[in-house]
Amino acid sequence: MIEVSTGKPPHGKIPHDENLALAICDGLRPTVAKGTPKCYTDLVNRCLSANPDERPSSKEILKVIRNWRFHSDHEKVLHSKRKSVCKDVAMSKEFIETVKDKDESELSSTETILHPKAIYISRPMKYNSLYCEPKNSSGTQIENSIFSDLQLNELNELVARLDDSKMNIILTG
Repeated sequence: MIEVSTGKPPHGKIPHDENLALAICDGLRPTVAKGTPKCYTDLVNRCLSANPDERPSSKEILKVIRNWRFHSDHEKVLHSKRKSVCKDVAMSKEFIETVKDKDESELSSTETILHPKAIYISRPMKYNSLYCEPKNSSGTQIENSIFSDLQLNELNELVARLDDSKMNIILTG
């Protein structure tokens, strides 16, 4: 869902390693693009909930998206019910237009170059006795409004400098 909003894979600028896993447990979440409708952002946030019971099923996601499409396609028929869904319909139309209007150069810009250790395949990670209480993000994160690229680079450098002995204690118990 993040990739639909931004045109880029989530966490593409940082290595997909133990540090990222710990950061996600501590509330790090991918960002949505500016202009993403609130209804879509709310659905993304539900999908990224730290509590698996709060995450929607794929069937529920499909139902919500079909509902947006139905209301968008049948707006005239639903005029009498429009007051209750008007905002979501407008937002979904705005989002659809935003995605359609994404310039090809914007999608293939240098921003989409992935970190060499950003791996988008399922694989086991070795956590001997790692336990952390998962946390949700502190709020909706909009792409480029929380951290600039420079701040992300500084954050990556700080994460890379974590004391190895502390990480070894966490990872090996």
